[in-house]
Amino acid sequence: MIDYRITSKEGYDDKIGDLVTMLEYTRATILEDIEDLTPEDLDFLPDESSNSIGALLLHIAAIEFVHQVFSFENRDLNNEELLKWDTALSLGAKARAEIKNKPLEYYTKILTEIRERTLTLFKTQQDSWLYEEKPWGKMNNYWYWFHVMEDELNHRGQIRVIKRLLENHQ
Repeated sequence: MIDYRITSKEGYDDKIGDLVTMLEYTRATILEDIEDLTPEDLDFLPDESSNSIGALLLHIAAIEFVHQVFSFENRDLNNEELLKWDTALSLGAKARAEIKNKPLEYYTKILTEIRERTLTLFKTQQDSWLYEEKPWGKMNNYWYWFHVMEDELNHRGQIRVIKRLLENHQ
């Protein structure tokens, strides 16, 4: 059952704990929305320019990984990381061609592993870390993690639309 309260979390500073509860809610709603999808459902494309649910799930994981690197490691992706995540980050034609034929567990395992690392890294920080500004523009760590959440919520909406189209397609 999803917990709809924003509360402090044990092991985290106050604001980071609040952020963790929001991230957990966001993830729980995605996982609930996709829990019964087959590989065919995950690969469904409503039209030739859409992204599949599977590609969107990998994109969500990629965005979170990138923001781990930006905020906790204060660097950009290296070549190996960029090679691994580029298709999921970019989506589009390359993702339609490459991200398919995987079971739901493939995507949920990646999402879970990335999130577990995020939660572990958050435990190493104090609330003041959220306000540290980055050299890449007017951004701070708080914004990075707000963006992770807003991106995931945006794609949750897309997933829900694709699921409705899928139901009408069957």
